[in-house]
Amino acid sequence: METSRSELRSTTGPLELRVESEETALTADGMDLAFLTVAITGATGTVEMLADHQVTLTTSGPAEPIGFGTANPAPEEGFTSDRCTSFRGRAPAVLHSTGEPGEVTVTARAESSGRTELRLFAREPDGREDSAPSSVEPAVAPPHTATGPALITFDPIQGRTS
Repeated sequence: METSRSELRSTTGPLELRVESEETALTADGMDLAFLTVAITGATGTVEMLADHQVTLTTSGPAEPIGFGTANPAPEEGFTSDRCTSFRGRAPAVLHSTGEPGEVTVTARAESSGRTELRLFAREPDGREDSAPSSVEPAVAPPHTATGPALITFDPIQGRTS
């Protein structure tokens, strides 16, 4: 009987930024939140755990960042800045709905690993779809062809990625 299994993967190729959201859309009610993860990855999507680079996060549309930081126990930046230094290749962010419907574009930039965008949609509180798609889609395609899963999740309770 197997009780556990682990795998060690190294990053390959040039580093790039990825932004992923736990949500597919925001409710345009002025209270909804979107939880994002900015990650510095290799060409196959593996997070580069040694990549502690300064990342800048900007948004346009009906949402604003209310927190951007890392799990670094001694960060040099505050959590309300638009910049932070990633910790072990990651920098989580939280967006807040401004109460208006529409498209939200999140842009992450790092000198070492380029730029990427993610689009979310703030939908009317009554559930009307309008023209918003039902899933989160990157606005800019990554510069590689993925050979495996592109979604990297981090479980803060277990302290591991999957």
